[in-house]
Amino acid sequence: MDNWYNLDKETVLKEQNSNIQKGLSIKEIEIRQAKFGLNKFTEKKKESLIVQIVRHLKDVAVIILLIAAILSFVLELRELFEGHSVSFIEPIVIISIVLMNVILAVTQERGAEKALEALAVLNSPSCFVIRDGNKQEIDTTLVVLGDIIVLKMGDLVPADARILECESFSVDEASLTGESEPSEKSPDTLTKENAPLGDRLNMVFSGCLVVSG
Repeated sequence: MDNWYNLDKETVLKEQNSNIQKGLSIKEIEIRQAKFGLNKFTEKKKESLIVQIVRHLKDVAVIILLIAAILSFVLELRELFEGHSVSFIEPIVIISIVLMNVILAVTQERGAEKALEALAVLNSPSCFVIRDGNKQEIDTTLVVLGDIIVLKMGDLVPADARILECESFSVDEASLTGESEPSEKSPDTLTKENAPLGDRLNMVFSGCLVVSG
């Protein structure tokens, strides 16, 4: 479900089978950890630069361009052997387009990989949750769906979450929305459907910094 901001907090708690005072039971936490795994990005084996280049060269559009370049080159050679003046500009232009396309694709892909790596280490190593009625500090990777998270000024949000209670609460979401001013939050239910991230005032998002409240 991706419209938690449209649900009132009672419905959210019911959907997650959680309790605002007690949180989840240890047994339920074990079940959810086994079902959903750890709260972290799935680590994907990195491809080498050569493998990435070869993969992009195997693209259908690239193969067609390479065939066109080869045919153009062969035709120019034929003209040369027949004693005509030739110009290899056309195959050179096609090859240049293919090279630029591959370089751009690989550069963007490696940039995206670095961005994901940065996000993976952005979260605080630990956070506070309420479990079995007790407030306790746990490793951020152990947060599960339905956990009651306790946040205060200076904390990094450990996971995307629906706000149940807050007071004078604001979060820096510049990394997501580009807004320089902190976003003031509220537990009130939103009626607007498909609201953009910046308008989801009853939600907090992983990696964002709590600046007050």
